[in-house]
Amino acid sequence: MANENEPVEPRSLILPIMLTALSALIYMAVFYYGEQMRELFQGFGADLPPLTRFFLASYKYYGFLLLIGVVPYIFDLRQRNRPAVDSRWQQGVAWASFWLSTALFALSIVAAYLPIFQLGAII
Repeated sequence: MANENEPVEPRSLILPIMLTALSALIYMAVFYYGEQMRELFQGFGADLPPLTRFFLASYKYYGFLLLIGVVPYIFDLRQRNRPAVDSRWQQGVAWASFWLSTALFALSIVAAYLPIFQLGAII
């Protein structure tokens, strides 16, 4: 734990910043991917699997999850004129945001292919 009178070293914030940026890119990709899936599946005319319907109903809100990774940096901006705090919790939040975005990306891929497998099984 850092001494309250010592500033946090900038290099200790590199990993959380990179993870947050990567999470943001993944969330943007999922949003773009969701838009493409919605347009594609509108013309199917068949019942979609529940996971695909859930993804198509909720992908627009995944961008709000980016706040999980950004909140620690907002606190840093508020603390800039005060004694520094330990940055380990920021790394934990950044890792959590990264793994959540990765899981949502995997969910979107599975949701995209389920209708194809379902229609393939019927034919």
